[in-house]
Amino acid sequence: MYAGAAYRHWQRDIQSVGSISGLDETYRWWSAQTGLNLEWRRGASLLFLDGRLTRTLDPQVDVDFHHTFDSASLDLGERWGWITELAWRHRISPRLSAGLKAFYESWDIGKSELETLTVNDTPAGSVFQPRIENRNYGFIIDLRHHW
Repeated sequence: MYAGAAYRHWQRDIQSVGSISGLDETYRWWSAQTGLNLEWRRGASLLFLDGRLTRTLDPQVDVDFHHTFDSASLDLGERWGWITELAWRHRISPRLSAGLKAFYESWDIGKSELETLTVNDTPAGSVFQPRIENRNYGFIIDLRHHW
């Protein structure tokens, strides 16, 4: 079993299209994690299973509206998530190994409260960030040279 913390910083540049103005978003948050690692070795092969429970902590997004509105900072809701990985690694020689990993990651960020938009500090509307649902999965095949 293990526990830990992680920090995420995610920047997104949404481009302008026609009469619709783009914007820059910068997301940031801490996450707490706890999980369990299981390993099975047989000769030169290793099978590895990792399962983690995560919690976003104090997620926020800063939005730059490219001079259409004043910049805004929105507090987002904390949510639970999880990560699983199944990996296999085989040592081919003392300095070379090959591996295969499958992973799935699920984490959410809650929606923000409605915030007032301003232009030169004068109220001009409102904005909120809807809930974000993130699902990542994939496979990694690698060849590693060990120094």
